[in-house]
Amino acid sequence: MATVIGHMQNNPRKTWARLLLGIFLLLVVLGVGSNVFHWTWTGFQGQTLWDWMNLLITPILVAILPIVLGGFQDHADSAPSASEQEQQVVSPGLDDSQYRATLEAYQEHMTELLLEKNLSNSQPGSDVREVARAHTLTALRLLDRSYKGDILLFLHEAGLIYKGKVIVDLRDADLGGADLSNAKLNGADLSGVDFSHAKLNGASLRWADLRNVKLSGADLSGADLRESSLHGTDLSDAKLSGANLEGALYT
Repeated sequence: MATVIGHMQNNPRKTWARLLLGIFLLLVVLGVGSNVFHWTWTGFQGQTLWDWMNLLITPILVAILPIVLGGFQDHADSAPSASEQEQQVVSPGLDDSQYRATLEAYQEHMTELLLEKNLSNSQPGSDVREVARAHTLTALRLLDRSYKGDILLFLHEAGLIYKGKVIVDLRDADLGGADLSNAKLNGADLSGVDFSHAKLNGASLRWADLRNVKLSGADLSGADLRESSLHGTDLSDAKLSGANLEGALYT
């Protein structure tokens, strides 16, 4: 019985169709038997079709309706909420171990380009630079926000994004929501990067090139932005309490 009820809850539409078909066939059989073959045992002689519906359908509906509604309710309860749907859009759906594997694969590939392809001394427009940029942008799109900052720190420590000597161009890079709290990024060329809603509180960005950077909603409280370039930078809704903007250039 429990199996039958469970099946009805999981397939409410099919259950309704089968139930109504069964009732219809039962009414036909009883009607023919009572009025053609004079089945007196049915007790339905002289009963109208409406009488039969009241006698048969109504009790069945009363018994089955809570089960059907329960099935729909279970389906509604199992559907993801708006916040869960939003989270699914934000996250590519990888688990933590896969994020770590992606980050490690990126670092290994970039290390190979540095050691074997002489990336650090490559010329602007060279194939190795284009490969490094493409690989970096792809990794940033794949990684969760908690790992995006690791890529930026790797590039900075490897000397690949210093202002005046940019090896890996980060324009249009997606670092939205990245956690770079207290990160050391002095002199980094971050122009054109999307840091929307990133955590940069306490970060050291002195002399950094932040032209045309999206910092809307970012947390820059306590950040060192002295002598940084902020021309065309979007700072709407950014938290700047305690940030040091001494000597920052806006033009």
